[in-house]
Amino acid sequence: LGTNLNDMVSRYGKDVMVVETGGLFDQVQNTFDMLTAVIQKVSAVPNNKGLGVMYWEPEGERSWSGYSLNCWNANGMPTAALDAFLIDPSLGTNVVYSKPLVTVYPNPNSDGILNIDFKDFNGKTTVKVISTDGKIMLKKSFINQSIAMLDVSFLHGIYVLNISDKNHQTNQKIVIE
Repeated sequence: LGTNLNDMVSRYGKDVMVVETGGLFDQVQNTFDMLTAVIQKVSAVPNNKGLGVMYWEPEGERSWSGYSLNCWNANGMPTAALDAFLIDPSLGTNVVYSKPLVTVYPNPNSDGILNIDFKDFNGKTTVKVISTDGKIMLKKSFINQSIAMLDVSFLHGIYVLNISDKNHQTNQKIVIE
């Protein structure tokens, strides 16, 4: 996976992400281990070109959906497999619980204006709205700003919001209706 991700970045000059992954609902440890490995490979892509990992329908609990590649218990709670998304890839297996680096509102968005509070970012901060097929739909940079407004009225669907400065990078799913 890492070799292929790096090859796509060098060959096409685009950011990459894994947008559809999953594991068997009854193999929690295997799914956790797989997710951890995938997240680490994506995080290791040079120059912050690895945007993130999305689990395909983790909430599709098998008893009612019939979908077996989920991470949900019959009690309505996620399994420990999803704890892989709480790991800081640079720290190994230490689970980190921290507040998000950004606040995005409203999300889902239906009025066309997306507000972003990125107070932990400094200097030049770049905001990208990326489609699920990897296209950069909107890219703006802000200098020493902690709050930004983006006009996303021309977009509809599910996107990844990528925000970065020289010290931080974060990704967040956004829905624009």
